[in-house]
Amino acid sequence: MRRVLALSLLAPALMAQAPATPAAQTLAQKVAMETKVIDALKLENPVGAFEKAKALLPAKKLPFDKTSLQTAFASIREWNAQLDIYRLIYNTGIAAGHYEEAKEACEMGREVAKELQLQAMSSFDDFKATWMKAGQASAKVLDELKDLEAKVEANRVAMATTPKPKMTVEDANAEIMRQHEMSERLAFLKANEATYKQNIEESTRIMAPLERPIKDLEARTHEFDGPIAQWEKYLKEEAGSIASAYKGDKVKYAMGLLSAVAPKPLDKEAALVALHRAAFMDPKNAAIQKRIDQILGKVATPPVKATKAKGKKKKA
Repeated sequence: MRRVLALSLLAPALMAQAPATPAAQTLAQKVAMETKVIDALKLENPVGAFEKAKALLPAKKLPFDKTSLQTAFASIREWNAQLDIYRLIYNTGIAAGHYEEAKEACEMGREVAKELQLQAMSSFDDFKATWMKAGQASAKVLDELKDLEAKVEANRVAMATTPKPKMTVEDANAEIMRQHEMSERLAFLKANEATYKQNIEESTRIMAPLERPIKDLEARTHEFDGPIAQWEKYLKEEAGSIASAYKGDKVKYAMGLLSAVAPKPLDKEAALVALHRAAFMDPKNAAIQKRIDQILGKVATPPVKATKAKGKKKKA
């Protein structure tokens, strides 16, 4: 018998734990609560757990709100929760012997993860561009501030050290107005200098708080690759084994899996996975469920009969 091990995907992303009323409950909160229930159910009834996991999938495609960075992060949490559902479907599907559907869940999860990365990166890029634009504008304003300071100082020195040139009343009034406007503009820029400097500082390090989410999103796009490749290989080998060793008879293949699992196996987890695969192949076989119940301790396991060694007859 081919040994089948139940696989687990990478650890789930952090999900919101704050309590919420049923009407306002987010998908992330729902998945966080239901995962514990489904994991517990999977030990006794993986088929039931598998069905509950599939029922968690949203009926409609989740929206992605790019209005602000806050709404984008909220959308990322919801989409991550959907990826956690696909991982849950995969884990329970393998335990229930539904390998094909489990692999399909991984494939769908990978597509959703790729789309999530595109949606999120678009929001992050827009946010970054906004801050970079603010930083560049603030840098120009600070350059203007330095230029005005230099001009005001130059005018002050000139007025103090050089004779005042003769000019008409109109020219004198115009010069006074120019000096006044320059001083007012300089005072305004000086009053907001700290804000401009902060804009420049923020624009240079704006990607720092986004680095981890970006890396997490990249990891999630590859989270499903390994299981997909592994189960594609396994299902191909299984189909070949059924075709060659069992002449294409899945019922006989199921009996082979059953015969290979003892009532008290050393590896209970692998044995239960194999038996649920057998039940998937031959759902009408009551002996398979009985063996599962024996391993779970729901029914008594028949005692192992001791074999007596045949001794040689003594000669008279």
